Amino acid sequence: MTTLIRERRQSGAVAIEFVIFFPLFLVIFYGIVSYSVIFAAQQTLHSLSSEATRAAVAVYRDDPESSLSEIETALAGVIQQRVDDSWISGWLSGCGRESFFNYTRGGAGGRDHLEVCFRVGVGTGEALALPKLSLLGFSIPSDDLTELTSTSSIRL
Repeated sequence: MTTLIRERRQSGAVAIEFVIFFPLFLVIFYGIVSYSVIFAAQQTLHSLSSEATRAAVAVYRDDPESSLSEIETALAGVIQQRVDDSWISGWLSGCGRESFFNYTRGGAGGRDHLEVCFRVGVGTGEALALPKLSLLGFSIPSDDLTELTSTSSIRL
């Protein structure tokens, strides 16, 4: 008889514990998933900008005395090929300019300079649209996070 009374008293305990701990578990899980996507995109941006810069060096070394338009056309082709091979190719933009790179001939110290820059917008209405989860004054992902950028540059 006492076992039956104990079971009746305990029957709602699991439901109450679930109601208490499930939202906490959900917030932690959502934070892990959303920041993992952001970190993966940022790592891909860094890798992509470095790889595109290295590929551009090979183009430049083939014929450094070519005209500016020929070098820029070759650079655009090589960099675009790297972008097309990436899993985030549809999300990329070029850091405030039309192309992903800026090539300057005879810059500082008389040397050519190449800068490759990629940008991905983060947030509602952007390329990487992660919904915000706000709870107790915290927002996941952070409201301060609006874009991811990566820049690589080299003097040729």
